Amino acid sequence: PSTSSDWSQPYEMIFTANNILIKGEKAGVAEGIKNRYFAEAKFFRAYAYFQLLQRYGDVPFLTKTLDFNSPELNMARTPKAEIAQQLYLDLDYAKDWLPTAKSIPAADYGRVSKSAAQALKARIGLFLGTYAKYHGGSDAQPHLQQAVDGASYVMGKGHQLFSDYAKLFNQEGEGPANSENI
Repeated sequence: PSTSSDWSQPYEMIFTANNILIKGEKAGVAEGIKNRYFAEAKFFRAYAYFQLLQRYGDVPFLTKTLDFNSPELNMARTPKAEIAQQLYLDLDYAKDWLPTAKSIPAADYGRVSKSAAQALKARIGLFLGTYAKYHGGSDAQPHLQQAVDGASYVMGKGHQLFSDYAKLFNQEGEGPANSENI
């Protein structure tokens, strides 16, 4: 319906991420701090594009901000395989610059971690790989390998299932003490 934000909301997130990535180059902060914020922006840009890919398949792919006169406002859709390659690169960049889940202070609990970036990479690879496999695509294996790589990374970082499933969705399952949370 015309009232749905399924299209506009992800593009608002993409605009914000691209804005951070472009304007952040001018920021007078240490490279490590800048790269962490860039990693978070790339994570959320990948997340937004993944939402679009799941709903629409090929979509216009932007890595810059637009104004009212930008020619990209009328651009054609970008093939999802091309978008996926950039998402994998963005999430690998995020893995390199984000902190581990265990090193995030309790006051910052909920911020993006290396594990979150690789878990999203696994989800994207699994979605695109299985879609290609069962819908006649020829590129299933590379996407499924990305899923394996991302999931293997997450499994190697100490995430474990919460001991009591019934308590997982109560206050006892919340917070940094629950290593199942990514």
